This record gives sequence, C-alpha cells and structure tokens, in this order.
Amino acid sequence: MEILLREKPVHFLNPNFTSYDGLLDEAARRALSVTNGLPAPPRTWGSANRTSVRHRLSPALPDWLARHLDMEPEPQSGFAYGLPRIAAPGFGASQRFGIIPGDEAASYLHTPAGQSGHLLSPFYRNSHPAWMQGKATPLLGLPNRHRLILRAAR
Repeated sequence: MEILLREKPVHFLNPNFTSYDGLLDEAARRALSVTNGLPAPPRTWGSANRTSVRHRLSPALPDWLARHLDMEPEPQSGFAYGLPRIAAPGFGASQRFGIIPGDEAASYLHTPAGQSGHLLSPFYRNSHPAWMQGKATPLLGLPNRHRLILRAAR
C-alpha cells in the first residue's frame, strides 16, 4: 500500500477519479462522515482526546457518587507522544512547575482540580480551568485570604 501511495501508478487509479489526491480526499471524507451507516457530526481532536481527571477514591465508588468527585471530561490539546503538551485520556502531566532561581516570583505551577481533596472545599476544583488552558499559577501564590490556626488541646 505504501508503494502504491508513493508511486501513484495511473493504471491502478480508480477510473472515477482523476488523481490519487482526489481519491484519498474522498476516502477520508467518507471515513469521517459515516458511523454505523448514519452520518456523523464533524469530529475534532478534542472529542477523541478528553480529560479524565479522577479522585483517588472514585474508582471504588458507584458511578452516581464518583462523578461528584471527578472533574468533568473536557476536550484537551496534546497527545501521548508529542510535545509541548503530552496529554491523553487518563495519561499526562498532572502537575507542571518551573522554578526560576533568583526570580522565584516568575516561577509557576499548573495543578489539575485544586489544592484541596475535600469535595465541599472551595479549593477542590478552583485550579482546574487554568490547568486546562495551560495558564500558569504563581508558584509563590497570591496574598493570603484565609488563615488556619491550630492550637494544642489543653
């Protein structure tokens, strides 16, 4: 098949086509437009390459409960074998960071979901949109908005 497509001998070309490019275009169009004999909607890379960010406990839980712990599947860029973003369903760099010695303020962090593992915390999903878009979060953080004080029992 490789030799046929490389050399493109005219005597093997389907008589309904004037060129191999036309034949290949039609074959690709048909392959992408038919599913079980029915026309399919146009496909995008993101429809095949969706996120699968799951809480560590969700595989042990029933689906109706696990879906509240997991992040919603979303179309994502990247694929399993290439740079700059290695990402496939259930595979990829979940946390990315870069430290710039001497300029720590410019250092960054990417984290899926959020800082908290507690479903009811406001920080459970708060970092996820930035992670999906590849937007860096400052590694040194932002000004404190909350303070937790732990005191020993008397």
